[in-house]
Amino acid sequence: TGFNGDNGQGLSVAVSADGNTFVEGGPIDNNTTGAIWVFTRTDTVWTQQGTKLVAADAVYASQGTSVAISADGNTIIEGGTSNNGSEGGVWIYTRNNGVWTEQGQELVGYGDVGSTSNGKWEPVLQGSSAAISGDGNTVVEGGYGDNLWKGAIWVFSRTNGVWSQVGSKLVGTDTSGKVIYQGVSVAISGDGKIIMMGGNGDSSNVGAVWTFFNPATGISQNDSNIPAKFNLAQNYPNPFNPNTKISWQLPVRSHVSLKVYDILGNEVASLVNEEKPAGNHDVNFNASQLSSGIYFYKLQAGSFVETKKMLLLK
Repeated sequence: TGFNGDNGQGLSVAVSADGNTFVEGGPIDNNTTGAIWVFTRTDTVWTQQGTKLVAADAVYASQGTSVAISADGNTIIEGGTSNNGSEGGVWIYTRNNGVWTEQGQELVGYGDVGSTSNGKWEPVLQGSSAAISGDGNTVVEGGYGDNLWKGAIWVFSRTNGVWSQVGSKLVGTDTSGKVIYQGVSVAISGDGKIIMMGGNGDSSNVGAVWTFFNPATGISQNDSNIPAKFNLAQNYPNPFNPNTKISWQLPVRSHVSLKVYDILGNEVASLVNEEKPAGNHDVNFNASQLSSGIYFYKLQAGSFVETKKMLLLK
């Protein structure tokens, strides 16, 4: 209750570990100021807990674009991408004896790159995604517009009720393309030590996920990006003579078969026939013993099968 005009409730939603508290966001409430609502369950009956929550330091912020809640249901993070000229940010709320209050001011990660002034439209969109650890003391937010849509994430930790940024923003390595959208989605493990970051624009919208590990000294990238799905890329260069590179992506460990066929369907080369880990892979194909013409290369990885055409010109 308490909404004002169109509100978009349900755009984001999160539930506590025991399933007795959930939060939903409505980022277009009150002319895009946005808000969140909290509900609690007694037996099988859900009731709203208090009034809608709106941060005091937000202006047309699209609050509720993203939400997350701690395991015990007593700490909530909400994102608002439109605050401060679409730089965006996140707000924290805590519950004490059934009453929710904002904890501190808006959290805005430093080191972002973007501007929406002087005729520019380069939004950062912090708060487009949000996640919180089980104990509620570590939060992560994504801003997929940062640095001309390359994107990034920011991590904050709480000590004695005070939130501060942990290190610099996190940007995954081994990306492909200019528009990556890193931070369009985030997740964090219950102990706050593992962070997953999605970037659905990587490799011409194939997308990928990056993993970060939080040792005692801070957070660093744990591994190269994990593709979101199977993909066979076009060989490069193409046309070629006599060498070309064939690349593919695996979201999970798979047995891979990569073979080359001539235009009549005859196998002319077997480039890969072994199990490969999840990740990005490539192999060089040398066609020095073949005649000019059209050839096909076929990738089989688990149940995934794809074939592409390439041209050898000598």
